[in-house]
Amino acid sequence: MNRFSLYLITCFIANILFVSTTNSQFLGLPVWPLVTGFEQSGPTQDLTSTTLHQYVIWNSSTPIAMDIPSGSSNKVGPSHAGVNECGELVFFTLHNGDFNAATAELNLYDAGGNQIIVTGGEMNASAGDDEIQVVLRPGSVNQWFFIYNLAPSSYPSTSPGYQASYLAYSLVEVMGTTAQYISDGSGPIKDRLLDVGGTNYQYFPGKATSASSFVGNHDIYAQRRDQAFGSTVISSTFEVDKFVIDTSKTIAHAATSSTVSSYSWSLMAAGSPIELDPNSNQLLVMARSQNNNQQEAYLFDVSSPTAFAALPTTIKFSELLIDFDSTISVSGSLSQYHAPMEFDISTGTGFDWLRNMERKIVGVEFSPSGDYLYFCGGGYQSSGNSNLSYLGQIDLTTSGPNYITRLQVQTSDPLNSYNSTTGTGPTWSSSNYTNLWLFHPTAKIQTCYDGNMYFTKGRSSDLFVLPDPDALMPINLTPHDIDFSTPSIPNISTNGYANNMPDQIDGYDYFDCGGSTSTAEHESTTIAIELSPVPANDRLQIKLDSKVRTEYGTLQIVDLTGKLLFTEAFIPQIGTSSHDINVSTLGSGVYLLTIECHTNSGIEHKTIRFIKQ
Repeated sequence: MNRFSLYLITCFIANILFVSTTNSQFLGLPVWPLVTGFEQSGPTQDLTSTTLHQYVIWNSSTPIAMDIPSGSSNKVGPSHAGVNECGELVFFTLHNGDFNAATAELNLYDAGGNQIIVTGGEMNASAGDDEIQVVLRPGSVNQWFFIYNLAPSSYPSTSPGYQASYLAYSLVEVMGTTAQYISDGSGPIKDRLLDVGGTNYQYFPGKATSASSFVGNHDIYAQRRDQAFGSTVISSTFEVDKFVIDTSKTIAHAATSSTVSSYSWSLMAAGSPIELDPNSNQLLVMARSQNNNQQEAYLFDVSSPTAFAALPTTIKFSELLIDFDSTISVSGSLSQYHAPMEFDISTGTGFDWLRNMERKIVGVEFSPSGDYLYFCGGGYQSSGNSNLSYLGQIDLTTSGPNYITRLQVQTSDPLNSYNSTTGTGPTWSSSNYTNLWLFHPTAKIQTCYDGNMYFTKGRSSDLFVLPDPDALMPINLTPHDIDFSTPSIPNISTNGYANNMPDQIDGYDYFDCGGSTSTAEHESTTIAIELSPVPANDRLQIKLDSKVRTEYGTLQIVDLTGKLLFTEAFIPQIGTSSHDINVSTLGSGVYLLTIECHTNSGIEHKTIRFIKQ
């Protein structure tokens, strides 16, 4: 099937973006650049993808994945979106995969998948940074701030993702297929280090951007931890620094939290995200660990400057009260609620494996209301083994810090051959990957534009839907393949492993051009179609003239009985564009071609009859 290129549709209408706290739908990124690929056997620093990267189009009636044209990079890694004030994708980021600080680059690609060359060289970001922040400069239509961890000179283990490094930013003006750094009195704003009182500190990759600010337009939060470059020793205390973005060219330090007593684990820099609730009132800072009963997260109140100065609530995952939906006995204690650490010495409960639930939890996200905190991962017992993993819903409306928590348990493998005491599944090794390919642990989770949540599983090509995330999540403590999808609310299938999700400003309205999000449908008077040749042969040329900005469209061909024979998604440009489709499989006869376009004012469609000879 022929693939249409995605065209950049630039909107130059400047609007003041706002935060809605009444409707979670239509907030967040309306388009995701999604890097898909397949894991390689054996270590490599320059991972390549065997599949085309894709876009997830959220603002369609049913979210779908579309291929980015073949010009896009074959690199594998986290990708992030640069959108304008109309919520339209202008570019996406993708690292070149190099771990070496001298050659590490953060690259930009336009909406068609073509690399944008930045005058002055590429940004020197760390390949281990999976939470790069991309923020449109307030008051600008084509300048973006990039906030990222600078590529470290040395790092422990096998990845710079395990290294706390300096926090840097760049300010880039993107003009179609070219880009340049904006300058101030100190020169081009490229790889500029963020400082606190003139001192540069080290930070974990986890970062979060607020939808609003008390003193500017956005706040950036980052977890400060000391770690000598190349060392596995990480400080057991941390601070959270807040930096402010406003209309100026620079980013400035605004506040620092109290020092928090935590713990140290050599690999905790990776998998320790930071998340804000969509109302920018609560900040969650993770500290990943594989040690028994150790992993914690820290819940800060950021609803006011004075609240941020107070110590956070410490959430100890092994002490959360798991809701069993009925009364059970654990070590003589009869209750509906039990903490995972209670199972450390219990036997024969049928849930003994909960003793490892808290180990290596990696994904976390607030529900749209902020009442619930979801997490993914956990269950780690030993390297080279699969294990049970979890999707959890922490109910923040209950009494903390031992909040009531609802669980879904993801099986270790299709045969459910896990150890009933530890939850450990089949072993795998670098010489035998068979069991690894069958291990699909829960991994990342994100609130999305359609109002639902989606989570990933390791070595899976689906984005798994979690409908109505502000409702109580069903409890299922029988290990199984977690799947909430229905025919009307399906999962989203991609063409490769969906290992990473773009980071976004939760609760932020990226799509505010003064239009409506209604779905009124009407015959278009602003779209014209011209077909050739007439009658059609094996190829049908479509000339489309559109006078309106279209976010998303579909082409459909049906026969006179209404049977659907062909469908394809596309994003047209304003003005005239030409498309070519293969109709060689259609028999001779009369057919109807319908173009449906989703605009800010609703859905417009145009139908034209054609003859296939």
